[in-house]
This record gives sequence, C-alpha cells and structure tokens, in this order.
Amino acid sequence: WWAILLAAVICASVGFVVAKVNYVPKYTCTMRFVIDNKSENTITGGQSASDINAGITLARDYVVIMTESNTLMDMVAKGSGYEITGDQVSKMLDGSLIEETSIVSLKVTTSDPEVSFAVATSYLNNYAQVTDKAHSNTRAIVIDEPKMPEKANADNTKLLYTLFGFVFGAGLVMGIICIS
Repeated sequence: WWAILLAAVICASVGFVVAKVNYVPKYTCTMRFVIDNKSENTITGGQSASDINAGITLARDYVVIMTESNTLMDMVAKGSGYEITGDQVSKMLDGSLIEETSIVSLKVTTSDPEVSFAVATSYLNNYAQVTDKAHSNTRAIVIDEPKMPEKANADNTKLLYTLFGFVFGAGLVMGIICIS
C-alpha cells in the first residue's frame, strides 16, 4: 500500500507543478444589454406583450450580430488602443442570452485586465453602429457597463491536475501490482 500512496503523492505533486507552471490568469469584463423594440408604445407608455416577445426573439439575433460581425470586431480592435485584430477580438468575446429574457450578456476575457477593459470599452463605443444597421426598429440598451477587473477569474486547474495526478499514480501502481 505504501507504493500506491507514494506513487499517488509523487504524481499529484507533478500535476500541481505542471498546473502552476502553465497557469495564465484570465480577467473578464462583463456588460449586459436589454434588447428593446422601438415601437410607439414603448415611447408613450410602456411595452405590450408583443413588444416584449419581439425583444426576446430579436435578442437571439443580437447575440449573433454582437459576437460574429467581422465589421464590429474590426471596429472594436481599432478602437481598443492595442495592436489586435478583429479575429483576436472575436476570440476574446463570449456572448449569451439570458433565458426567457431579452437580455444579452457579453464577456471579454484576456490575460491582461487593462486589455479586457479597453476592448469592452471600445465595444460599447462601436456596437450601435452595426446593430442599428441590422435592426433599425430595435435597440440594444446598455444596462451593465464593464468595470476594470480587480482580480483574476477563479481557476481550479491546480486542484484538478493534482487530483488527476493522485488518481493516475495510484491507479498506475495498482495496475502494475495486479499484472505482476
């Protein structure tokens, strides 16, 4: 049993070191938009059920436009103040629709908090030029502006690699013992 435990501890240590050496902190800026139908009802006294349903349906389109428009990605890259391309911006961006709502959540994640914030800010400065062309009768209203990330995203890689190493080491020695 001592050989199993020793192998498990050694492999767990190797797993921890590999995770520690390869770890790159990630920083995320989040912004949220509500998709709103620009109907006369909205302006004069509230939204009807059809306005709300239209917003929910159009929000799906907005997620695609806001995360896959090459024109928008290029504009964001140019406005960020960093030497990045539209393709790189696209890889930094993750968009999702909050279920049963017309709210779109966009996240910019990079290894540098200042780059994440600069890209998110550039995004806010440029998105309307593209979304207004795509859907002139609706609008995306910013309800949560991005903030400078204060700390790196949570990361369980060290724990997972250590656990995997422990199980692998124990399993390997148990397999060798069973075969012998």
